[in-house]
Amino acid sequence: MRPSRGPLLLTALVLAALTACAGSQDAADDPGGVFARATERLQELEIVEDVEAMRRDDVPTDAQGQTVSPTEAVLVRVAGLPCPEQSVDCGAVLERFPSEADAQRRADFVIAFRSGTPGLGAGRILRDGPLLLRLSDQLPPETEQALEDEFTG
Repeated sequence: MRPSRGPLLLTALVLAALTACAGSQDAADDPGGVFARATERLQELEIVEDVEAMRRDDVPTDAQGQTVSPTEAVLVRVAGLPCPEQSVDCGAVLERFPSEADAQRRADFVIAFRSGTPGLGAGRILRDGPLLLRLSDQLPPETEQALEDEFTG
């Protein structure tokens, strides 16, 4: 007697449906595709060599012990800057947070951390809703302006 293909077909359909649902979860995590669009706009600049996802091994906390780590982040490598490891020194880091308040808390955390640690860069931090763009202090003014215009535009 030959086994029926019904259970196999049903399993394949269920897996396909689950995969489709998982894909739609990404869009729900980035309402309106704000992070994806900001990443694409920055990547289109001629001064940008590459945009790559960043690992988030560390989860820093603020003074109240709350997590200030982004939901996702990309490294924006700018042409002409040395980049031995993934850091804002490569040009910029674009980060997305669950809310505007979380993004502001992260900006406050970075500013406070840098002010208490002499020798760390003092690059600008731009916020647009739940997004932060942290700029290297090594950027030439025209490059910094181009990144800011693209981020806020």
